[in-house]
Amino acid sequence: MSGFFNPDNAFFTFMGKFFDLIVLDLVWLVLYVPFAVFAILFAMTRALIFLIPAIASLIIFVPSMIAMYYAVAKSIIHSRSYPVKEFFRSFKANFKQGAVASVVFLAAGGLLAVDFKYSYDLIVAQDGKGLTYLLVFLVITFFVSGIFIYLCPLLSRFTMDLKSAFKMSFGLTLKHFWCSILSFVLWAAVALLSWLTRGMLLFLVVGIAMVLGAGMMEKVLKKYINKPDENAGNGESGEEGDGPKKDEWYLE
Repeated sequence: MSGFFNPDNAFFTFMGKFFDLIVLDLVWLVLYVPFAVFAILFAMTRALIFLIPAIASLIIFVPSMIAMYYAVAKSIIHSRSYPVKEFFRSFKANFKQGAVASVVFLAAGGLLAVDFKYSYDLIVAQDGKGLTYLLVFLVITFFVSGIFIYLCPLLSRFTMDLKSAFKMSFGLTLKHFWCSILSFVLWAAVALLSWLTRGMLLFLVVGIAMVLGAGMMEKVLKKYINKPDENAGNGESGEEGDGPKKDEWYLE
């Protein structure tokens, strides 16, 4: 019976990680408060003066997802350091590149939204081209999503310019096709569940999905990490110091 109350047993370890995951989710959500406020004001007034800052505030989208992945991979999965500390460490380190990537994905998402509306209108009008366009846009959406899914882990782990990160993300989407499919289905389910619950479960589902996604993604990333003596990684080499006691958690 005394073993049950041991803080290092499996139950308390799991509950501790689960609590950390909820805290990470809440931190991630707090960053979107400005967007939510301006979006609500726009919905109430239909004034562009509120829509523009709402869209502008979404530049944190990619940096926050990079930080979420990094904190989950390092602190939740590999039990290193403190999740919130690692979240903001990664958020700060990757903000510039992440913000540019956010603009790219927001533009791509806007164009795809217009494309889907166009194909839907053709289908309603019983134009045979509508279904063909819809399938084409779905394929494009899959690849755009795949690039995003791989981009965040890559930028969290490796030091590379944004162009190389986009190029490698596209290559990984093709090379690790089944991982791409599973990841796409996972995040599509998160989006659907969030929409059905009007965002009420975001404080929980994003973190859980990130853990599941990181579990798959870490297996992929390990294939592209150099050996310990070859000085590679997103600041990982030397993250814990340059001496022999460096904690190379990302190689586990």
